[in-house]
Amino acid sequence: MTPAAAEFGGVKSRDRVTFLRQHGILRRGRVIQVSGTTARLGPIPIYQLTLELVGPQGAYRVMVSKALYAPEASAIVGNFLNVLADPGDRTDVILDEATLL
Repeated sequence: MTPAAAEFGGVKSRDRVTFLRQHGILRRGRVIQVSGTTARLGPIPIYQLTLELVGPQGAYRVMVSKALYAPEASAIVGNFLNVLADPGDRTDVILDEATLL
């Protein structure tokens, strides 16, 4: 698993991540829940983030995975993150690396 695949919405192929980076629609989502997983990226735990997004068809929720240290995981709830959504499947998203802190 590459670091890029681990950080974006679970394991996605490199081609899929490239497609979403090039063609994805930028959306802004609020983190409404953080859940721990048993996965790690080296020493860093991977958390499952539930985001609430708003698109042309109204509000909806998606889940993405992100490597975070425990203090960051607690503090991220309520914050907004940008994602890139597939134009044909609004629930297929990756975190937008360019806008992450």
